[in-house]
Amino acid sequence: MRCKIFKALMITATFLVFVSPAAFADLEWVSEEITRGVPGEQDGSVMVKNYYKDDAIRTERGNEIMIMDYNTMTMYQINESDKTYTKTNLDEMMGGGDSEEARGMQAMMQSMMSSVKVVPSDEKKTVAGYDCKKYMISFMMVNSEYWVSKDVKGYEELKSVNKKLSSKFKNNPMLKMTNFTAMLDEMDGFPVQMIVNVMGGTTTTTLKSMTQKKSLGKSLFTVPAGYKLQ
Repeated sequence: MRCKIFKALMITATFLVFVSPAAFADLEWVSEEITRGVPGEQDGSVMVKNYYKDDAIRTERGNEIMIMDYNTMTMYQINESDKTYTKTNLDEMMGGGDSEEARGMQAMMQSMMSSVKVVPSDEKKTVAGYDCKKYMISFMMVNSEYWVSKDVKGYEELKSVNKKLSSKFKNNPMLKMTNFTAMLDEMDGFPVQMIVNVMGGTTTTTLKSMTQKKSLGKSLFTVPAGYKLQ
């Protein structure tokens, strides 16, 4: 469970660096995720829906839903199949401290973040209707292709005003290290497609749509009534 939570957190942090409430009110972002040959993962495709407000995120992947409330620094993982959910306090999970476990996690995070390398290439192609440039990203034992574009509507505005993630994580040293702003600043564009190579398999995530919303209801970012806490 801890590994699953950490993976979800890292993915969320990767994309939140481009999101700022000063650029738009709310945002709905949809992508298609295709998995092939990844150990422990079923081959196939799934549509991933992301909803962003200035203080919360909701990600839907099949029957699994993740909500991150940055006002309370709480993560909820919801399973629609059996109507259950888990609740995790992010400050408690990765808040640092002087315990041996906390120091061990901090050392691990520092090692992981120091392993991130961004290498630009001269390759270009059209992905999902956008003119993209290729970057190679290495992170621990994972190698990825990022196809990024400056043509995604609002990209420059999102990049120039992004301060949200850093401000929310400033009092949490562990979460602060998951801020990928520095890495993504090296890429001149929004990640339209990511091809992640994991243990002989691949996961390809491609942007399908990005839509500005006037307002997303608060109920979208709360656990439905009747769901059982595990």
